[in-house]
Amino acid sequence: MTYRNLKIYMIAFLSLCFYPGLAGDSVAVKYPVAVLVQLRSEHNRLEALKRDKMWKEMEEVEKDAKTAAASMIGDFRENFNYCPVYYFMDTNFMEIKNKHFDGILMNEHLTPEKNVIINSASENYVIVYFGYPATQPHTDDIVPDSMKFQANSGEAFGKGLIIDNDKFEQISYVYKLGYSDIFVNRKKKRYFYTSDHYDIEYFPLAGQFMKKLGERDKSNLDKIKISRNRD
Repeated sequence: MTYRNLKIYMIAFLSLCFYPGLAGDSVAVKYPVAVLVQLRSEHNRLEALKRDKMWKEMEEVEKDAKTAAASMIGDFRENFNYCPVYYFMDTNFMEIKNKHFDGILMNEHLTPEKNVIINSASENYVIVYFGYPATQPHTDDIVPDSMKFQANSGEAFGKGLIIDNDKFEQISYVYKLGYSDIFVNRKKKRYFYTSDHYDIEYFPLAGQFMKKLGERDKSNLDKIKISRNRD
């Protein structure tokens, strides 16, 4: 390496050390570094049907849950590449809340992920699930304990992607209007699913979530703008 090349290399190295913003979305400033997607198992519904010996209905709910989960996974696989995405079942909610990730976080094939980049000390990831968002004025930063909102919390819009921080506090959401289902475009339709008889559905919003992450100002990477699906 010539002296001139060495000098250029050292200047570039020192610039990134003292001005990390020049590196763009580096790992040091990127938020989130990972997305944990919660998949619904419909465990409680299935248990209720089992108690009533409603075997045919159980079979339908199991199929609905698997298809909705597959739709969500497909949506994120095709339309989200901002950072690594891991999946977990809602029955493992407490494990995730306590940051026990080993053997719990899965890849898109729903097998345990061996190379998880976060650990029990990590705080720079988000948890995403599909459901009704809690009321969150734009002036508020978070909604504590967002998981208690398992039913419509009074919003005029429908379900969407709820985005929680590592403490399961709602920090943002990407939602759809109640009539959005009627206007699902052809590209998204393959990942849209709604049950014939139960409140089990998925509306593809991973691309909208990805877009919102990319639109943030570099000085405000820890914020995720609330947005409505406009397709």
